[in-house]
Formats: sequence, C-alpha cells, structure tokens
Amino acid sequence: MWLQVPKPMHFFLSAHLDEKNVKQIIRLLLSKFGRRQPVRSDNEWANMWRDLKLFQEKAFLFLDSEYMLAEFIRGLLKAGKFSLARNYLGGTSAVSLSTEKAENLVIQAAREYFFSASTLSGNEVS
Repeated sequence: MWLQVPKPMHFFLSAHLDEKNVKQIIRLLLSKFGRRQPVRSDNEWANMWRDLKLFQEKAFLFLDSEYMLAEFIRGLLKAGKFSLARNYLGGTSAVSLSTEKAENLVIQAAREYFFSASTLSGNEVS
C-alpha cells in the first residue's frame, strides 16, 4: 500500500499506460494526506515532496517535475498550509513554476475556499 492508496506493484510497472489514472491517484494521495488529523507538520509535508519526487523519478517518468510541484502546492493550499505553499511557489532547487501557473494555483485555491464558505463572514472567506 502506497501512503494509504492500495496499488499492486505491477501498477507501477505499467503506470505509463494510464497517465490519467496516475494523476488522479496523486491528487487523491495529496488530498488524503492533507485531511489527516492531527494536521501534518511542515516536516511531514517536506517528506511527502521528497516521496513524490522519488516516485516521479522511478515510476512516473512520464510526468514532468513542474506538474508534480503544481499538484503538491495544490495539496498544500487545500490543506491550509499557506506559508509553506508560498515557499514552494518560489520553486525548489530542481524545479520551478512559471508565474502564470503559480498565480493560477493560488486563484483556484481562493475560489474553492470562497465557494465552500457557508457564509460570507465565514473563516474560509476572511
């Protein structure tokens, strides 16, 4: 079982045949990781980034590093880890996002918080 996402080993050997499924699994993984209680520490998130990069380098070679970073930042934003997301939005030593992609991630996350708010005075909006 890979980080609470049960997949047999042969899945990783043939993952390149189903890129869409792999992308869904990465989003599911990050979503589950971000919702876990108690809230994940910055160090746990840094370890998750290292794990994602390792999987990308070993099993998901067909996914580029920029995509992995964008999905990781999306997970951070959904989990409310805004200051850590800000650090990763600036890029890492190995990969960075274009300004346009970084802005789009932040706008999408803000939109999701706004539309999920129960009222306009809710914490999600302020």
